[in-house]
Amino acid sequence: MTMRNVSTRGDGGAAFSVRWLLMIAGCIGLLLPTALVVVNGAACGAPWFADSVSQFYYRGSHALFVAALATVGVLLSAYHGWRGESQHERVLGFVAGIGALGVAFLPTGLVPAPDARADVACAALRNALNAFGPHVDIAPPVLTAHYVCAGVLFAILTYFCWFSFQQSSGDENANWKTVRNGIYRALAITMVVGIIYIVFGNLGWLGGWVKSHNPIFVGETIALMAFGAAWLVRSRAVLGYAAQESGLLKYQANDEKKLLWRSVAKLGATPTPAASH
Repeated sequence: MTMRNVSTRGDGGAAFSVRWLLMIAGCIGLLLPTALVVVNGAACGAPWFADSVSQFYYRGSHALFVAALATVGVLLSAYHGWRGESQHERVLGFVAGIGALGVAFLPTGLVPAPDARADVACAALRNALNAFGPHVDIAPPVLTAHYVCAGVLFAILTYFCWFSFQQSSGDENANWKTVRNGIYRALAITMVVGIIYIVFGNLGWLGGWVKSHNPIFVGETIALMAFGAAWLVRSRAVLGYAAQESGLLKYQANDEKKLLWRSVAKLGATPTPAASH
């Protein structure tokens, strides 16, 4: 039997597209921090890590950073809710998309290093950045816009996870929906913890060890991976959709079997039971 898109909407293709949008955005959020470190290390060697995710703008994974954030921005801007009918999710998705694009294209400042170019590991990037002078100095308005975009992006993603994703879409198995809602709440709290870790750790309120071990990057990684996991769960690619669809198809097969027996009974004949597989 062919697997079908299970949706109460008449436009099954649209629901299918929303699932792919959520899956792609989720995968990027889940994998991006690790991918940035690995690509930077492979391209340029040590230091593999950076003080923040945004610092990879100046590293060997510059292209990956910009491309991934730009893709997330476009996907968020195209997100209009599971059914495509939510005006407030449409607006929030668009604003979050602008935030992601701002983070990608409005760079943060380069953290100073003892060697003015030591923090820019790749020769190609060092050459490209020479126009900035001995240090990479970004105009204050650009820095402010970068931080505002990052704050808005994380705030809206947390809102989606805690509020929007927990609303019923009308085509879900109640038991699986309860499980997913619990996961959404846990991941939203994880995102908040990541943001708090960024602020408190950078201010030194969590101790000197935390402040000296990239608290911004760690907090952003926690928040990004929680965002990615939430969007993957929302896509029903994991934890619920396959099981729900399989259950519906099973019931559909049973109904078709009952209908066959009723039709045969009306004809006054008894069919030969098919061999079980």
